[in-house]
Amino acid sequence: MPGRGPIPNQINPPQQMGQPLYNTPPQAHSANIENVRKRTSTSLMGASSRASATYPRKRALTACDTCRLKKIKCDNVRPRCGSCVKNGNMNCHYRTDDQQKDYSSYDPASLNILTKLDVILRDLRDLKNVNGLESSTPEELGPGSGPGPGSGTTASGSGSGSASKRRQYGSEHREFHFDNCIWDMSITSILRWKYFIKCFGDTPEETDRVSNSLIKMYNRSIVAVNRNGTLESRLLRTKSLEGLLSKNFSNIVNSFFVNCHSKIPILDTLELFESLEIYKCLTSHYKSFSFIQILESYDSENPESDQLPRVVLDALRANNLEDTPFRRRAFKTLCLSVPNIIVICALGVVSTPVQLENLTKFDSSIEERKSIAIGCLSDSSAFNGVQDVRRDRLEISILLIRYAELLRTAFPFTVDQSSLRAVEFHLLLNQYYLYTMTPLLAYRHISTACQHMMYYINMRRGDPINTDNALGASKKEMIDRLFWSCLKLECELRVELSPYVPVSGITQQVPPTSFPKIPDPLSDEIKSNHSEACIKLANKYEDEYSWYYFLTEIAVRKVDNKMFDEIYSYESRLRNLWDQDSFANESAWIIFIKYLNQYNGIINSLSPQIRNFVLQEINVDQIHRRMKKKYEKKQSNISSDADVFDTLDDFLIDDDLLIRAQSESIMFIKTRIITSKLLLFRPIIYLLLEDKIPITELMEAAISVMGAQANITSVSMNNLNAMESPDSAGSVPNSFSGETNPSDADLEMDYFNLINAPLFYQRQYPDEDFSNVIEYTNKDKSDKDEDFDDENSFCLKSLPLARSRILRIFLQNLISLPKMNIPKLGAHRHPGSWYYLRNLFIGNVFQFLLYNKLQEMLQVATADEGMRAFLSQVPEISSMNDVMDMFNVVINKNDIIAGFEHSLILFDYWKEEMSDCEIYSDYIKRCIEKLEQGTKN
Repeated sequence: MPGRGPIPNQINPPQQMGQPLYNTPPQAHSANIENVRKRTSTSLMGASSRASATYPRKRALTACDTCRLKKIKCDNVRPRCGSCVKNGNMNCHYRTDDQQKDYSSYDPASLNILTKLDVILRDLRDLKNVNGLESSTPEELGPGSGPGPGSGTTASGSGSGSASKRRQYGSEHREFHFDNCIWDMSITSILRWKYFIKCFGDTPEETDRVSNSLIKMYNRSIVAVNRNGTLESRLLRTKSLEGLLSKNFSNIVNSFFVNCHSKIPILDTLELFESLEIYKCLTSHYKSFSFIQILESYDSENPESDQLPRVVLDALRANNLEDTPFRRRAFKTLCLSVPNIIVICALGVVSTPVQLENLTKFDSSIEERKSIAIGCLSDSSAFNGVQDVRRDRLEISILLIRYAELLRTAFPFTVDQSSLRAVEFHLLLNQYYLYTMTPLLAYRHISTACQHMMYYINMRRGDPINTDNALGASKKEMIDRLFWSCLKLECELRVELSPYVPVSGITQQVPPTSFPKIPDPLSDEIKSNHSEACIKLANKYEDEYSWYYFLTEIAVRKVDNKMFDEIYSYESRLRNLWDQDSFANESAWIIFIKYLNQYNGIINSLSPQIRNFVLQEINVDQIHRRMKKKYEKKQSNISSDADVFDTLDDFLIDDDLLIRAQSESIMFIKTRIITSKLLLFRPIIYLLLEDKIPITELMEAAISVMGAQANITSVSMNNLNAMESPDSAGSVPNSFSGETNPSDADLEMDYFNLINAPLFYQRQYPDEDFSNVIEYTNKDKSDKDEDFDDENSFCLKSLPLARSRILRIFLQNLISLPKMNIPKLGAHRHPGSWYYLRNLFIGNVFQFLLYNKLQEMLQVATADEGMRAFLSQVPEISSMNDVMDMFNVVINKNDIIAGFEHSLILFDYWKEEMSDCEIYSDYIKRCIEKLEQGTKN
């Protein structure tokens, strides 16, 4: 079946030693003791019998992880069992083995003994770790300590041991422990849906072919820059590249901070600007001073020395700067960070502010990524005096990436392995390859960053030099930012790439803290030890409101991971979880409420201004038609006077509002909420397509939604405004006036207790308030010593009432979710472009499948006597025509086709660069064809 084996010719990220592809959650402490006793007893019994030592037949002591998931017999052969060899699985692994050991040459008797010893030693290690945790205080454990593998903490954190530790340690040490994050929720999984295959009439072989083609397309690379010429000539070209950087350095760095750092704040801005001050000082004093010369001036043989080389001292003196301790430190930081700085420049070159007119400006994304008319090199004098560098944004960025990797290889003291600087380096490369639409390269670097991060955290554990007390607050904040950035970015890619790529294991790592926080203002003591100019620059790019995107992303990610593990796990797919009656009749509805409450808690915790923007609905169908009209004019080269609509605001967002919202990041929060809700609705969609939800229930829900729709549309979104919110004192909030106030209540979001956020959103949409349908089993739902989102934290008072309310929410979101989209964002290049297009396709497919299914159900119901009897008891409906009109409001065919046509324009714009868009386009064209055929019939 598709989605079971590795990607052919894929670029696999390096796998962490000792980290299998398919892990299992650690067992409880008591279970470990019992396992040791049983296994030791088995070993002694085996040793006492000569008959067992001859091994007349092989018995698998522990099946490999793949066979365990499939629940099939395993022959226990190393390095790969017979089943994995037969199925072409290269990731065969035994949980009892250390991956550094090669048992392939041992005889069966020795193999059995070695495996038993491994089991005993592993369990003893686990028991030792548990005892160590129980006997240590949080201060003694140091950062990163806590229940790891074998500690007794379950995936949901609901074990009694976990709860007792939380009560003992307090809320600062609460754990957010995820499962293995091995999911099966990619586009290829939807292609396997039975109803999808039925609608498109594809054979299983055709489905496999499309799936394999799609997977292979992720393994693309950026178009290579011309490599002609000798090595010497190519090295000489780096001088021209350095000249371009030196001439435009401020613009390039500013572009990075405005467009990239505001989304993923992984850098210590004060430290970076201090090192860049030294760079600017050197390049202003010495003509054509290069990064290579900077690295050659560094005394790598004596790294502890704080003496500046003569070239730096002379440059400081020429710029009237003093030789201070922080500048000595800054020079060392500069030398160690040169590869990172060059990657920062590559990101600054390739990124641009949000561009909403790319479809009419450029013929394709290829043309856009070359253009210097947009971005930091658009100034007419940017290339003055620069030779041997083509005016091509992408090519310049590729040359910079290669230059960074060359310097990292030539000067190995830069970007030390398993240091925070190494984590930053690979995170930056991950962002670059997301900008250039190469997801597997992006995954390779985020996986490497995760491994460095995990090693760094565990390396510090127990080292008195590296305890929390010895680290400054800024260092702790950086560790938190980097850890959560690593986890977030890997899991985002795993939504589509899992289970085709191995996991790094970071989701099994105990976080250094439960949640990152907005950096504290610099103290007077810190300010006195740093350059005033650098402090001003650092403060400029550390705007508090820009942190909303990052913190919201982390909060959503934590909810997503738990939800994905519960309903999208690879094991669940193997067990056909969604086809089980228990899932359709009860589990799916409980899970829906559980996670919808948490997503709504995140929305409620946003500031009122951002919340209003996120929930704002617009007429996207009209926008789709305008964009198609302008696109067709451009394609046909028709010159005409500007359409009167071109001068209007297309989606109620103007430049002034974007400025007042402080950051373009708010636009991405909006699309992020849509994506998570779409994933939460997917099981409901599946159940509907598989006839697990009766049409009578849908009709009742639709009648209720249509009755409430008039009230909803008549209520302004301002009902969610500051009148109900903590920071409502002023008519013009600080965030919109350009001022920031660290004491603003909404900046201190209670991300640990989202369920208890005031129900602003639920007041607008009462159906999403389940407080009268569920009963909490915790003694106090505000008790932060317990994980409130645990699956056993509530039970349903009435399943039928919950089902009817969820179906109303589902139908209401079929109307509202498309209206929360920002259509013009689809042609803008940003790190989420690949996700945006992927989710756009999935949303289109779901609309098509749901429309088809509803039409089928209505046709069957028209000829059903029982349905006529049902309708006779509903006063709001007089005939089946009323029912059809009602569902036409929920999901309208003409609006669907308008959205599909807009998607085709986007996919056509990207397909030359992003080849998977060709597959998306093919399916959307087939959808339009089938819908139009239905109209003719």
